[in-house]
Amino acid sequence: MELRPPCTLVAGLLLALISSASAQLGLGSQGNVPTCNTTVSVDSLTSPGGVSSCIIVTNLFPRQCGCVANTCNPSDPYGSVNCNICLRGWGIYSSIDECMGAGEVVINADPVYPDPTYPTPTCPSTAPTADGRTDCPFLASGLKRWNDPATWGGTVPSPGTSITLPANSKVLLSGCMISATATYTQVIIPATSELILDDNTLVWNLGSIDVYGALRGGSATCRLNSRLTFLFHTVNGISTFLFGIRVRPGGTIQLHGALYTPTWTRLGASITPGSTQVTLKEAVNWQPGQQVAISTTIWRDAQNNQNEVRTIQSVSADGKTLTLTAGTQFYHYGGAEYQAEVGLLSRNILIAGEASMDSTKLGPHIRIEGGGSISGTQVYRGGQYNVMGAYPFHYHLIGNGAGMTLSDNSVYKSYFRCYVVHATSFATLKNNVAFNSQGHCYYLEDGVEEQNVIDRNLAMFVNILGTPAAGIDQSGVTLTTSGTGLENPSDSSAAGFYVTNPYNTLTNNAASGGYSGFFYPVLPAPIGLSRSTQLVPSQRPLLKFDSNTAHSSGYYWENAGCIYFGGKLYYNGNDLTYYSGRVEFDTRALDGVTKGFMDFTNTKSFLCMSGHMSWGARMQLLNYTAYDIVRGATMFGSALIQDGYIQYSSANPNSAFPGATADLPPAAGFQWYDTSTQTIIADTTFANYTYQPSLGTFRPSVFYSMTHSDEFKPLYMSVAKDISYVNVDYDAIMRLDVKQTGASRMFNFIDWDGSVTLSTGPQIVGGWPTWWNLASDCFFQSNWNTWTCPQRDAQIPARLEFRVPGYTNQWGTGTAASPDPSNYIGFISQFGYQGTAARSMVITRNEGITGVTGTTGWYTHIDSGAPKTFQLYLTQLLKGTSIIFATRYPAGTTFTISRQYQYYPGNNVNIGAATSLSALVSNAMSTYFFDGTYLYIKVVDPGDAETEGSFFSRAGAFIPGTRYFSGESWMLSGDYCAQTCGSQTWMIEGNYCARLVSQSNPVPQPATDHLAQPLPCPVTQSFAEPITQPSGILQTWMIEGNYCASESFMTSGNYCQITCGRCPTASPSAAANSILAGSVSEQSPSPSAFAAPSPVAFGPPPSLEEDSVDFFEDEPPQLISQRLSAPLAPVSQLPPAEEEDTDAFLPPVAPITLTEQSPAAVPDEVLGGFEEDDESDLFMEDEPLGPMAEAVTGLEAFLTGYSCDANELVDGTYCQLSCQRCFWNEKAASEKAGARLGNRTGSTPTLSAKNKGEETSAESPTHIIFKDLKLLADHNYESEEEGTQDQDVSPGGSIKITGSSGGKPRLKRVDRQKLIVILVGLPARGKTFLCNKLMCYLNWLGHPTRHFNVGMYRRNAADQEEKHDAAFFDPGNAKGQEVRHRALLAALDDMEAWLATDSAQVAVIDATNTTEERREELKCRFHGTWQYLFIESICNDEVVLHQNYKWKMLYSPDYKNMDPKEAWEDFTARIKKYEAIYETITDRRLHYIKLIDMVTGKGYMDVNRISGYIPGKMVFFLMQVCKGLGQRRRIWLTRHGESEYNTMGKIGGNSGLSLRGQVYARLLPQILMDRVVPLAGSAPPPVAVWTSTLARTIITASGLPFPKVQWKALDEIQAGICEGMTYREIAARLPGEYELRRRDKLRYRYPSGESYMDVIQRLDPVISEVERERECVCIVAHQAVLRALYGYFMNRPLAEVPSLNIPLHTIMELTPQPDGTMAETRFEVDVDLAAAREGLAGDGGGEKGGDHQKAARGMPRSASLAELRAKSFVRQLDAFGRLSSDSDDPGRLMP
Repeated sequence: MELRPPCTLVAGLLLALISSASAQLGLGSQGNVPTCNTTVSVDSLTSPGGVSSCIIVTNLFPRQCGCVANTCNPSDPYGSVNCNICLRGWGIYSSIDECMGAGEVVINADPVYPDPTYPTPTCPSTAPTADGRTDCPFLASGLKRWNDPATWGGTVPSPGTSITLPANSKVLLSGCMISATATYTQVIIPATSELILDDNTLVWNLGSIDVYGALRGGSATCRLNSRLTFLFHTVNGISTFLFGIRVRPGGTIQLHGALYTPTWTRLGASITPGSTQVTLKEAVNWQPGQQVAISTTIWRDAQNNQNEVRTIQSVSADGKTLTLTAGTQFYHYGGAEYQAEVGLLSRNILIAGEASMDSTKLGPHIRIEGGGSISGTQVYRGGQYNVMGAYPFHYHLIGNGAGMTLSDNSVYKSYFRCYVVHATSFATLKNNVAFNSQGHCYYLEDGVEEQNVIDRNLAMFVNILGTPAAGIDQSGVTLTTSGTGLENPSDSSAAGFYVTNPYNTLTNNAASGGYSGFFYPVLPAPIGLSRSTQLVPSQRPLLKFDSNTAHSSGYYWENAGCIYFGGKLYYNGNDLTYYSGRVEFDTRALDGVTKGFMDFTNTKSFLCMSGHMSWGARMQLLNYTAYDIVRGATMFGSALIQDGYIQYSSANPNSAFPGATADLPPAAGFQWYDTSTQTIIADTTFANYTYQPSLGTFRPSVFYSMTHSDEFKPLYMSVAKDISYVNVDYDAIMRLDVKQTGASRMFNFIDWDGSVTLSTGPQIVGGWPTWWNLASDCFFQSNWNTWTCPQRDAQIPARLEFRVPGYTNQWGTGTAASPDPSNYIGFISQFGYQGTAARSMVITRNEGITGVTGTTGWYTHIDSGAPKTFQLYLTQLLKGTSIIFATRYPAGTTFTISRQYQYYPGNNVNIGAATSLSALVSNAMSTYFFDGTYLYIKVVDPGDAETEGSFFSRAGAFIPGTRYFSGESWMLSGDYCAQTCGSQTWMIEGNYCARLVSQSNPVPQPATDHLAQPLPCPVTQSFAEPITQPSGILQTWMIEGNYCASESFMTSGNYCQITCGRCPTASPSAAANSILAGSVSEQSPSPSAFAAPSPVAFGPPPSLEEDSVDFFEDEPPQLISQRLSAPLAPVSQLPPAEEEDTDAFLPPVAPITLTEQSPAAVPDEVLGGFEEDDESDLFMEDEPLGPMAEAVTGLEAFLTGYSCDANELVDGTYCQLSCQRCFWNEKAASEKAGARLGNRTGSTPTLSAKNKGEETSAESPTHIIFKDLKLLADHNYESEEEGTQDQDVSPGGSIKITGSSGGKPRLKRVDRQKLIVILVGLPARGKTFLCNKLMCYLNWLGHPTRHFNVGMYRRNAADQEEKHDAAFFDPGNAKGQEVRHRALLAALDDMEAWLATDSAQVAVIDATNTTEERREELKCRFHGTWQYLFIESICNDEVVLHQNYKWKMLYSPDYKNMDPKEAWEDFTARIKKYEAIYETITDRRLHYIKLIDMVTGKGYMDVNRISGYIPGKMVFFLMQVCKGLGQRRRIWLTRHGESEYNTMGKIGGNSGLSLRGQVYARLLPQILMDRVVPLAGSAPPPVAVWTSTLARTIITASGLPFPKVQWKALDEIQAGICEGMTYREIAARLPGEYELRRRDKLRYRYPSGESYMDVIQRLDPVISEVERERECVCIVAHQAVLRALYGYFMNRPLAEVPSLNIPLHTIMELTPQPDGTMAETRFEVDVDLAAAREGLAGDGGGEKGGDHQKAARGMPRSASLAELRAKSFVRQLDAFGRLSSDSDDPGRLMP
């Protein structure tokens, strides 16, 4: 979607430069301050005619203040663009002094950190040895020693000269060979030579090392254990780029110091000032004497720097506790929410600059232009301030850097940057640490760097260069190289990680401090030395951004973020220019061409202004967490936040957050913006937002709306769903500041499921004017300043631009007016309301009106009169919805109305007049009707390609697209002033035909809102559970128009007959149409005609996805009949309001198509626009209306929240007799609202306007929606587990959720991504079998699953003499009970630790769990934290049990080496112990699956309260897997014989078999027949043969004498455009695709083809059928398909699947084992030998009987089958890769 420029790019701020606080912004002198407004109000902001101004902060740190102008007319789109900034309501000061005084004091901003220590050189008596290391350069033969004169041809060179190594030599250097005090000016290593560093202590003072050959210090497999120090000094004659180590093109460097792991970690507990003990989260192998850096955990680290460097005195034995030589100075937080980082600075190899460089800031650097890798190396005082190309670590212009790695290094005190990748791709930066650097730290330089891997690096205390790039509002500042002196002006926004090209991988990194932690600027073209490269970096896809953390940054500017995607770096001529403000990415998919999304996964931010700040265009923030945050995230464009957790404040007592708040924007979990965005927030929790009115404008709220603009008004662009709260005050959920601006008046968003507002069902949340009071069941929350209304199916927010050419101000043109009363032009109102009951809203000259579609109507009143010409631009009107737009005109006016589209002329049409108002209402297309007073226009968007591309749908919610410039334009012209205009007294100011005498509200007095008191139905029986309401806007009935065709109870019993009226067809019936026509045709229509049509023509039916949802106030059938036939009453005869007996309604809208695209302007000449420059003759005269008695009934008739007797749906009787069967379930609705707050007390305060403060019981159950489970939970039952929850209900109805003891909030956040499966059952009932099967299946589908067997924990913990016989399991054996319980707890601890990792999803607890007490213990442990369900396995078949007992004794470690008879007796005795206390699951409130005698074929499953994707998959899978148990069967997998494409190396296609392939096809039948072993005394088991639909598998299997089935799902992976190509051809023609596939073969999808993951998904049904089969199965398929199948059966990790070895001409025989695993035997067939010995190269004549098997793996002709087995290559593995014995008997183990 191409979004128009926002307010801040098209109508902005002209700085009135008054203050001297910022020379960069040109602020004027202090003496001019009185000219700046000190009191700002709406009335003072007039436009045109003057510019108002105000004093605000222009730079947060260092603090700067200035006077800025309040205007919306920018001359520079990248300049200061702050439309109406003085109206924003916060950060406005009366003087510069007051503004400057509101900041915080700078504390400890310039710390002094200790130097690293240097070793003392020693000369060891013995040479170093390999000591287990390999590839040690210093142990190579032929090395020459540095101090040997023979090396130099006679004389060892002196230090003060330039030394060049001898050609063609490898010179060994150690500390004893050189002077430790002299300075060596320069060392040059020629291209044919190498300098080898010995593994001995070295201190080398020098000026430069210039490498043309090689510099080697160890290798990746031979790390140097000794300390090597290179101390660089300033030496005359050494240039900038030679100061340090320079590796020339063709040269190489390998430096590898000792490895210390991990190089950084986080605190395991908080550190208090003075403490010498540091607890770490991970064990380390760090050493005493090494230095560590501890990051700050304070807000604004540069302002109050609390980063520290300390020295280790000792390390505990477990590696998790450091003892420091001196106590810490500051508090460092290590709580549950977040923890300070601790980075190891010391390395065995040290490259450092001398101390004098602190003044010059010109340190040494490592510049690699050739190649090489460096690890275990520290650079101290490195880099050169603001010198391009001089950085501590630097890959320079290498191009392809594959295999090059910077890992496990550290940078400490850098003068310029840390780790730089310049014009180099495919390099790796991993496990590095950086502390105290200047400018961007990790730096991708020009924008051409791609596919580099930056993983698990740490950046701490990053310092900006020059003045911070702050700015005002969204504008930022524009800085240039010429103006700032910075080589890269974006260093004014220095970040821990600076990425100029998104096509790189950033994972597991952490950034502390800096302007931002992670900064991705927009580059329209490469810069620097890559400027000529043809590439658009900002259009490159985001390769990966996962598990990164940023904190203590993003505070220099109100729109800064810890993670910042924005700003622009470009050339203005040759001047590199950086604009820091609002610029969006043109985000692309991985193909780099298609519009796509940037996905940010598992990100954490804390102590930030905004955790994640991106200006668009398409971003997704997934599994995001944020703490101590002013704004949880700010995302423009199309944005999704899903699975988030945003907590305003943490338990960190020293965070200093938020500090001084006067110049901070209001704190909010998320701010809804006012334009140009599409935002969906789903499955997100907000915590610790309490209502604090004492904080004034800064007071925090979960959701906050932008309000200061009158030019830009919100559309339908914001949706939230599945929102939950922890310790959140009800009054703090929302905040809308009341201002007379369009952004405030027209604020709206969709509460998709009621979870935001704690309501029942979807809600429309709108601004504070009564315009948003859509029905009587709406409520106004005063502290939110919003209306909340249940959303009906015909209602959706929409936006029209109401334009009177020459009179109104078009947005985006710089003509916006301020929202003061002088610019009000009228109002808009719902039909039928006036006076104090008016539902209206003021409108100004600034175009744009947002409201709700459907039945409320849009009456527009222009105070100046009726315009001669006006245009309605359909900025946003969802196809299938409509607006009844009305305004008034003098009697006798005629109209010409057309619909015109600039880019879609096929939609252009002249709009015809309807014959009556009812005809207009019932017409699905645009039409108009004039009744002599009111002009009604039905506004419908027909839809086209413009709207089709910009729909945004995520997480089960959607936001429709927009038209911005083209759209419906209504041209009004004709006989406006017939016989009235000329000399009448009410002509004002010339030739106006319009201005009214009275500007009072002319909307007629309405009848009583018919929704105020729903009519009760005479229902004799009620049901507690409410029907589930629609969770969204679009329902099934809206799609095809065939509303009543999907459910049997709807089609039978004449469900859609007129007397019920609940489910109309796509168009009214003929009978209905005749009734409509007869009711209005004989009288002059008036606004009251809206009340005329009968209910038969109105209203959607029940959603086809629900049981029964009614939308009407039910009435007896005789009343409906009377109303269908009664004529309309004249206006004067309408009954009094309190006696209203008519329903207003609309027929169902046309089928809705979800479409969207971007806007385009329609020129005036196309629209027939008005040409006058002034306002004369714009309006026509309207007659004085005077008092009016007309009543226009509000068009509303949708109701939700009904409950119905399910029995009424039986036998098609639902619609017979009457429509009296549904009732409004008020109690259920209120309970659902209470459930949103997590109430479990059984008492839920309701939140509707009419029920505030009341309490209702919670007897009925409420649906609690989880991500994968939809589990019905009873409130009272839950309260037994979690106790009561304190609630504070204020008189105003607000609800505060308070914390429990210990400061922890009572509301727990269930991890919706994790599931625990708890097995239940007696021993030998197949629990382990089920566990292994589920683990194979779920892992294969991509849901990481692990098995925790409590019995294994018991055995591992047992004493050597401890005997676990039957007596041990006696319930009365206290010691046995204790041991078993300890084993359970150990298993649970390990399970929960694993589940807490990012890679875990499903855990299976394998134990008997046979008592209710045990299950209750598990339930209480998991409840409120994890999702869980039980699987109970029951078997009563004695034959099956007997076999299971035998297998148990054979395989169980408890009976190893035990006499079989004794084992049998003991095991059966153990079973009896269990049976004595066994309690099957009977509690229907639990979520469980019971498997009862499934193996017998006569059993069944009991599935209770289970739904959702993973549980549903489990149920279906278990149905299949249990049916095939206990059978004598094998599974054979084999590829087709060699194909013709195989011989050519081509992929895909549908070729036939080669000669070798044909040989294999002839051999296969008998080989397989010999493997079909019959059971004793029975016939061979049947075999099913499955092939793909491709020729090569069908031919291969053609000779098998068994039934065959062809599966499309078994076809080879689709290679798309690569079909028929070789991999060499792909690499040459599509190198990008080739590389993508090489990097991630599992997920790589061929263009127009498939990935391995796609193949796995389509093989799911095949797996189900294989498991269901009771017979043997032979699958003849293809390599990729068999890899996927083999991966499932053998439980191989997904990552291994694409590389599994599945060779040609090989049969893989899989035999099911009793524990659910598989044993494997492979038979490789030597087709070449067979062809040579048997003459099979021809047509196969002469081959008979069993001779085929002789060709298997080189068998002679006379070899027997036994010999074949003995000599064939047989590799038998179980599913876990363990070698096991060959067994032909699968046995029986089964529930």
